[in-house]
Amino acid sequence: MDHDNYKLKDFRIFNINDSSNCPERRFRSVFDISELSAVTAEISFYNKKFDEESWESELELFCWRNPYDQDREIIESTNITLGADKAENIISCVYTLEPIDEEDWIPGSYIIEAWIDNVKIADTTFYLEDTGSLEKDANPCFDIFGLKLFEDSDKPEPKRYERSYYRQFQRMATRFIWAELEIRNKLPHKTWKAEFFFNFYNDMRQLVHHVVAVTDVKPNHPNHEFFIEAGCGDPVNVNWEEGNYTVEVIFMGRMVAIANFKVADSVDKEKLAYTITWGESPLSVETSGVELMNEDEIFRELDNLVGLEGIKQRLHDYADYIRYLKLRDTMGIEPMKSINLHAVFTGNPGTGKTTIARMLGKIYKHLGLLSKDTVYEASRANLVGRYIGETAPITREVIEKARGGILLIDEAYSLAVKSDDNKDYGREVIETLLTEMSDGPGDIAVIVCGYPKEMEGFLNFNPGLPSRFKYIYEFPDYTPEELMEIARRTAVQKKLNFSEEVSDMMYKYLEEQYRGRTRAFGNARVVKSMLEEAQLNLGIRVIKARRENLSKEDLCTILPCDIEGLFRKKGSKSVQMKTDEVLLENMLNELKDMTGLESVKTEISELAKLAKYYREMDMDLVSAFSLNNIFTGNPGTGKTTVARIMAKIYKALGLLERGHLVECSREDLVGAVVGETAPKTLAKIEAAIGGVLFIDEAYSLVNGNANDFGHEAVEVIIKQMEDRRGEFSLIVAGYPKEMESFLDSNPGLRSRFDNHLVFTDYSASELMEIAGIMLMKNKLTANTEALAHLQAYFSYHSANRNQYFGNGRFVRKVLEKAIRNHNLRLSQVPKAERHENMIKTLTLEDVHEFAAGSDTLIKRGIGFMKTNAG
Repeated sequence: MDHDNYKLKDFRIFNINDSSNCPERRFRSVFDISELSAVTAEISFYNKKFDEESWESELELFCWRNPYDQDREIIESTNITLGADKAENIISCVYTLEPIDEEDWIPGSYIIEAWIDNVKIADTTFYLEDTGSLEKDANPCFDIFGLKLFEDSDKPEPKRYERSYYRQFQRMATRFIWAELEIRNKLPHKTWKAEFFFNFYNDMRQLVHHVVAVTDVKPNHPNHEFFIEAGCGDPVNVNWEEGNYTVEVIFMGRMVAIANFKVADSVDKEKLAYTITWGESPLSVETSGVELMNEDEIFRELDNLVGLEGIKQRLHDYADYIRYLKLRDTMGIEPMKSINLHAVFTGNPGTGKTTIARMLGKIYKHLGLLSKDTVYEASRANLVGRYIGETAPITREVIEKARGGILLIDEAYSLAVKSDDNKDYGREVIETLLTEMSDGPGDIAVIVCGYPKEMEGFLNFNPGLPSRFKYIYEFPDYTPEELMEIARRTAVQKKLNFSEEVSDMMYKYLEEQYRGRTRAFGNARVVKSMLEEAQLNLGIRVIKARRENLSKEDLCTILPCDIEGLFRKKGSKSVQMKTDEVLLENMLNELKDMTGLESVKTEISELAKLAKYYREMDMDLVSAFSLNNIFTGNPGTGKTTVARIMAKIYKALGLLERGHLVECSREDLVGAVVGETAPKTLAKIEAAIGGVLFIDEAYSLVNGNANDFGHEAVEVIIKQMEDRRGEFSLIVAGYPKEMESFLDSNPGLRSRFDNHLVFTDYSASELMEIAGIMLMKNKLTANTEALAHLQAYFSYHSANRNQYFGNGRFVRKVLEKAIRNHNLRLSQVPKAERHENMIKTLTLEDVHEFAAGSDTLIKRGIGFMKTNAG
């Protein structure tokens, strides 16, 4: 539960007598009654009043036995004064709970509840078992039959089949490595709770992964055998580094089993060796293991490719389906019919389409679907003739050259220029291909490639195309991690090497390129270009050094200076300014004085505290602090006002240089003709540099069709958010539902915003408070009757509001009209009779027209308030 003063961090249990020195072994949830007479609870909080003020609260801890039963009973309770000094960022409280009578510790489940100021804020569960004392050389709970290692997905199949176990794993083909602990229950007549800690370490004894497995050990397993599993890896990417690893299993604070394994680029078909350890007397057991899977080299090569996990899985599944059809044919169930081999590959450049096409050729050949595994590449230039009657023979000649293998046509959409243009010979290529795919002699697979959007248009160009191309493979852009892995492999092929520092610099560069990518993003080609420039700089550096006796290492090692040029192309120098404490305090006070908006005030106040904390910790504010915000709420809820205040707060914190606000809408960003949008959008962004660009009703940019120029404005904005990160702040605002559609309109948009502030509608009392402030600014007061009338009017419209209700704008329109009525009334009074009280008092006559149930002031519109004439 959250609170104004604190936020819960952790609530954990441990045995203070536990001899383990490792934090991951110390905190537990299962204990034996023989090992403790008390439990120790540690609860910690984040101090939300950090660097602001000190505070105290009363913390109460209650320990219950059988907490989920109706007859649960409390066995211990305590009160603690929780004191937080304003200099403390994290507050921790450790307390040992001792029952009144040691006999209160009986097997079962327990829960400790934490209450602060009579409000329950957390609980944690632990279990006591009576399985027997754990001795150095004796385990009364179970016998260990093995700790084995196997490879599987992130969700392995239940152990219903014979698994293959290894001690070595191929680095580029391994995602998840699982440890399987096999035990035999020594307490066959009872079910008991067990907690196992699986710790994966690399050869530098660094903890790679930590898994806690809490399970019920039941007596009804065959032969009382029981399996506990824990996995380490990544479900999508290859992230194993080459080297030796260890997995240790901890039970009741003791290491009970250990296994060693190796990850390498090439592996040996060796026997599986694993070690069982109890106490300090390890027992080495060697067993004949299953040899590494004898998989076809084709599929091994496929699996070794970087990324493309979805494509790989589909090809595996496709191959399995072909084998299934062949089995049905062999067993006489159904003859195997001709199989459609044609496919569409969609994706941006450099995503591996040609590589996968070559792999697919090998797979088709291996499965007996094609006579050759060749890939013949062609484009419009190779297929279209210059004269009437020349195109069809050229296309048929290309088809014959490719027959037996795959015909790969890149940028196939270039063949479908205009459906009504009979002078474009690309139509003839498509018609010739359709004839071949329908009535030709076969032994060919046609694969067409191109950008996703254009390939969709290609398939719709001719009604016969979708039925010929049944398989569509979508090639996603490589992630920065995958691009870095491609860089490492390419470097090995080019016999180049680089340090960890250079690797980090390369990753940063690739990450920047990925963030700012457009549909023309080169993917693997970006990696190739990066390494070519690095090698060019390496060569120039080596030759200019004019050193004698250069070693191979000198000629092959990329240094940081060789890739610094990649970053110099990015512009301006970053300036970090000091905090303006006076301006910051003034802006926070101005925000605090605004009516309502409590959650918005809290969020902005916490952002300011975080920025100050980051600066005190010498952290890079540009990378640690996001300046981009989403404001959602109905009209008149203060979004623009808060945006102005935030601009000044960012300036006060030294995050922005100028702290000004540039307001704009669709009309300011989107052009009327081709080529006008990007310059208009860039001009607005340039005007906002050093301040805040505030786009109201931002969803209007994408409300048109896919070809609307507003989408171009969004793409420009996304790129500038990345290229000029830290130079300006972007705030997009609008109705909640419409803003969700806006954020989903572009895949890269939502991830650019870390902060989302919700502006709720004002209540009737808050509307009255706004009215009072406006009257005060106009040096007016309302008498009792006028106040009661306005209260009734605002209460009615607050209760019957819709999404177009103007909130603060509505109040402003009412007050402007009331003040106008007041001035008109006074204009009818002779000057000599006007006294000060009359001039400064709003009466019922001035507000009488605003009757509850009347819509004289409001007409339905999209966020606008309109007044009647007169």
